[in-house]
Amino acid sequence: MNDSPSGSVSRLVGVGLALAALAAYFVTLSPTFYPGASASYAAQHMGLTPFPPMGNILWGWLVKALAVLPLGPLAVRLNGFSALCAAGAVYALFQLVLSIRPARQLERPGMNQADEPVQILAASMAAVYLAASIPFWVVATRAHPLPFDLLLGLIPFLLVQRSAGRGHFRLIFLAAFIYGLGVTEYSTMVAMGPV
Repeated sequence: MNDSPSGSVSRLVGVGLALAALAAYFVTLSPTFYPGASASYAAQHMGLTPFPPMGNILWGWLVKALAVLPLGPLAVRLNGFSALCAAGAVYALFQLVLSIRPARQLERPGMNQADEPVQILAASMAAVYLAASIPFWVVATRAHPLPFDLLLGLIPFLLVQRSAGRGHFRLIFLAAFIYGLGVTEYSTMVAMGPV
């Protein structure tokens, strides 16, 4: 699909949706650690609590790396990182839904020109729904590991989908590696293993 003229259109639509989501998240970004889960996660991973965190180790390492950067307040850096991960998840979901083919295309290889706008519309609706859903928007604008975990969960599926039928085993090995990292980060990814 990326070889056709509409491949560049779909790429532009996906990037546009991700950038629009990122802009919306940055406009509504919390300037401080929001009381509740956001502040709790940040305090645990910054070592401000007496007990070390039991989960989200990768996110915690990234939090510590962002803490040493001298770019504005720490809360804005961590909240901005959540917004970046959320926009990345929106783009990854768009690409994943875009790559799903109707059954008739599986029987006959080659893109049917009439199906391309429908696939772009379906991928756009999935991305917009994710970006605009209230629970996702809340965690995208605060220091929370969920946007990072979702991005980490979508990337292996996208890599496997990209390698399907092409014999790109490097992408499959990379997907397995990222999935393994994701399982250590977010235990719910264990349920996605059989998929």
